[in-house]
Amino acid sequence: MDSWLTKIRSFFSGTQTEDERPPEVESRLYAFESELGVTFHNRDLLAQALTHRSFLGCTGGDPNLSNERMEFLGDAVLELIVIEFLYRMYPDDREGALTKRKGLLVSRKVLASSADWMRLGEFILLSDAERESGGTARSSILADTMEAVIGAIYLDQGLPGARDFVENRLLVHADRIFKDLSKANFKSQLQEHVQAQFKTHPRYRVVTEVGPDHRKLFTVEVMVRGRLLGRGQGYNKKEAQQSAARNAMLRLKREASREKIGEDAGAEFESSGADSTSPPESVPTIPNSVPASASPSSASQDDAAASSVPSNAPTPAAADPSSTPPTPVDPSSTRPSHEPPKSRSNVAASALSPSPTSPSAGIPPGDHRV
Repeated sequence: MDSWLTKIRSFFSGTQTEDERPPEVESRLYAFESELGVTFHNRDLLAQALTHRSFLGCTGGDPNLSNERMEFLGDAVLELIVIEFLYRMYPDDREGALTKRKGLLVSRKVLASSADWMRLGEFILLSDAERESGGTARSSILADTMEAVIGAIYLDQGLPGARDFVENRLLVHADRIFKDLSKANFKSQLQEHVQAQFKTHPRYRVVTEVGPDHRKLFTVEVMVRGRLLGRGQGYNKKEAQQSAARNAMLRLKREASREKIGEDAGAEFESSGADSTSPPESVPTIPNSVPASASPSSASQDDAAASSVPSNAPTPAAADPSSTPPTPVDPSSTRPSHEPPKSRSNVAASALSPSPTSPSAGIPPGDHRV
């Protein structure tokens, strides 16, 4: 058993020579142990856990001695400790609820928040360029280093030591974290929503990767059945996927809200009992004797036409009272106001036509100058 554990620890810790570390690095390791109350038997493990690959890039060190391997191990150790904690603390929760709680506690945002609370960024070994660009406060670097430190403690002190560290630095705030919706695991939320609504799984794909290896910006899209739901960016794939899932959830909520408004409006219209065959009360009834489009201007034109009728023009015969009354006129057949009565069509046309001295006289057809 001891032989197996020794091999595992040797694999993850890497083989290093006992070279003397620079004084500033050594002082940073002592400050970390003093600040967090953790004492390492093998301080090389702590040095590797706090070493970002940008630091090795500027010093010419072996890239394999960065904290990425320990981050890989620490991620698995952290997940085991959190699952054990939730299993004991929430005996009535079903698997789905436990999975949601676990996803929230091990999320990048929660880990970065805990690392920031510990002031972990002050102890990370970064290149000058990375430090000046804000690397000590970058959530991806903080979360990754947090997992690497957990992996280093596991290699140095076993599972009990790693459990004590996680419980005292992270799980002690579990209740507050569960109430903080701003740290929600959007990937888990989208997964549950898509499974319930569409009976399938969301698919993530990396669209672009821009920047140097130590600071690469990823753009990720999330799709459901070929439909693009969200796009997000981050300095690692997990962060970009979370951003894409968050945007997808916001979009689905907006669509659901619009559908709800439409359903409510339709239900309200149906419940009003409105008769679509009856005309609105606000539309007045148009008399049969007056055209529907009659206007004061058209009426004045008719009067002008009537006044221009010569005095010797024949007067229309008066209606015989004893004759059969005329058939009522159908409103739909009433001729428009611009069509003058047939009995005065020629006279009205001559009265409305431009005279030779009018301003419009002499303008060629098709010339519309005013």
